[in-house]
Amino acid sequence: MPESTQKSDRTESWIVPITCVVIGVAYLTVGVFRGDVTSGVVGLAIMLAYGAVLVLFRRRSEAVALLGGGASDERRAAITSRSHDTTGQVLVVVLVAGMFWSLATDNGHAGVFVALAAIGGFTFIGSTIWHSVRG
Repeated sequence: MPESTQKSDRTESWIVPITCVVIGVAYLTVGVFRGDVTSGVVGLAIMLAYGAVLVLFRRRSEAVALLGGGASDERRAAITSRSHDTTGQVLVVVLVAGMFWSLATDNGHAGVFVALAAIGGFTFIGSTIWHSVRG
């Protein structure tokens, strides 16, 4: 493997763990500003634990490697793509169900669900057009 590819793989393998640290610090910051330090510390701990699991077990488990951004070949890229597809489909069902539940119960959250469902729908339409044109 060329040296530049090895460096790229090493850099990519740290993107998700570093993101975990950044998001954990963001949780802590929000918790401190809200006066709820406990929730901030819990959020930080969860994100640091998740990042640590990714680093410690990525060589032992393909699933952990994939969760850490290790789609290094066509098979792993296909697994990641199918996982993204499944996640998107489940989120669409949850958003639409939440939207109808909110509208039916008039609980005041309908606007959030409608907006998120609309963003999802427009993103799907736009990405379908984009990928059909671009190949």
